[in-house]
Amino acid sequence: MRSLTKASITALAIGLGLTVFSTLWPKEEYVSAKAEETDTAIPEPGTALYHAYQVAKELGPIPKFTCSDAVVIPITQNGVQVTEEVDWCDNPAVFGEPCDPTNRVGRYQGTYENGDPRPEVIFLTFCRDGGLGVIGHNSETGATAFFSIEEGGRSYGDVPGPNDPGYEKNWQPPAVVAADNCYKCHMADPWLHTPWIDQVRNPENPKESIIPYTADKTSPYYILGDGFDQPLPQPALDELKGNSCIKCHRVQCIPEFFNYELGDITTLTGPLQLHYTDKMADDLAALNAWCKAQDIQYFSGK
Repeated sequence: MRSLTKASITALAIGLGLTVFSTLWPKEEYVSAKAEETDTAIPEPGTALYHAYQVAKELGPIPKFTCSDAVVIPITQNGVQVTEEVDWCDNPAVFGEPCDPTNRVGRYQGTYENGDPRPEVIFLTFCRDGGLGVIGHNSETGATAFFSIEEGGRSYGDVPGPNDPGYEKNWQPPAVVAADNCYKCHMADPWLHTPWIDQVRNPENPKESIIPYTADKTSPYYILGDGFDQPLPQPALDELKGNSCIKCHRVQCIPEFFNYELGDITTLTGPLQLHYTDKMADDLAALNAWCKAQDIQYFSGK
């Protein structure tokens, strides 16, 4: 039986480009960024619908999301897919239940008000534990938004969109979403890449992961919405001078609720395949020390 702690994992977000796909929803199913210029009643600040309006100003119309459109993240043992939760798997998840076969991920292309594709904007859905979470990101400006349904809310089938009755009852207000401290996991980039999630391929280009590669060490990234804390500042060069890891990537610390420690990371996923070396071990130790010095508690690694 394989040990999960020996699995090659990563929570480092890296980016070398962006591809997009999805069925476009009819325009009337979007919440419009121009709603404040019409006679439409503006929702109260602090509500889920108000958050959607604010996000639409930066990311464009908000699609209707549903887990029915999402793709199952495969769980395999020795390459054979299983349909029930098992105690080990080839590519365990870094957080949550490591080998849960019910998780799904979906992807939607951003658009302009007229419905034309907006290639720099992507929305991703993540369906787990009966819930539905969404991340929207503009790779040019760095504007990023987080959404989540209420506990016990509808996540499959016809999920209420911003222009539908029941949106407020189904989606969490931004203060509740912000309380989950999204930036703890999404520190280097909105998108976290691991072998677990990168198994799901882009149907329009199977050579690519369904999760975009958008970031480099200088790409913009900030979180939209009242009450949302921003990603931790990345270390200045004098703090980690000569560290080989930050020559290409921003730092991704590992939150205490992840299944693995930073020292367990031995390979990177994606176009760049780097090999673990003694030098990298020293650099990872330096990153661990930097992570421990932050206000948020992280695993110290090995």
